Amino acid sequence: MELGTFVILVVVLMCLSAFFSASETAMIASSKPKLHALEIVGNTRAKRIINVGRHPETLISTILLGNNFLNTAMSAIVTSLLLTLFGDAGILYATVIVTFLILILCEVLPKTIAARQPEKVGLRLIYLLEVVIKLLHPLTRVVKWTSSLFLRLLGHKATDLDPNFGEEDIKGALGLGLEHGVLEDHEHRMLDSILELDRLTVEDVMVHRSNMRTLNVKTPLDEIYRELSVSTFSRIPVLECQEDNIIGI
Repeated sequence: MELGTFVILVVVLMCLSAFFSASETAMIASSKPKLHALEIVGNTRAKRIINVGRHPETLISTILLGNNFLNTAMSAIVTSLLLTLFGDAGILYATVIVTFLILILCEVLPKTIAARQPEKVGLRLIYLLEVVIKLLHPLTRVVKWTSSLFLRLLGHKATDLDPNFGEEDIKGALGLGLEHGVLEDHEHRMLDSILELDRLTVEDVMVHRSNMRTLNVKTPLDEIYRELSVSTFSRIPVLECQEDNIIGI
């Protein structure tokens, strides 16, 4: 193999490997709420990412299959060339060079870029990723079948992974919003309390009768004005004689 052809082939393999690495991080790290918001306004790419994310086992199998195949092929090609050029010492050279190429250029760099802007990267790569998923579907089915077989042998139920998004995710997002200054303390308390509404009872929010602020129906009007001017309540029950006889507000 000519040196120029060798370099071009290695570069192509590196780019494809970097694509798989970036896709993996972008798909996993993308914010579900952000993608959902984009889907609502008609972003078809966001909708495609959400659809792909509904089958995480297929996604992961495709990415790992492609990535490992490309990295193995790159290792074989580089090792073959360096063995021809340097003999047995070429194995050591190939190990060092391939480790650097794969670790830095094919793994760390693309994953770091994708981790910084996962939604942006995911939106750019989703069309190509969908094509790759369809092309590798027959092979990924074999991979999934094999992994399911081993799962059954280990006593686990072999089902497709279920991407979950629940109340704890929302609470975590609110906590991060408070920590990073996106939410004020009172905003965080208000939003967090909304999530507790389905578990609240009347007893949790009621004011006991002994602590109620009330007015007697015979209270002079000027005293009522003074009371309302300093009161923190928007409404005050009005009693007639007996303590339990509330006749209005």
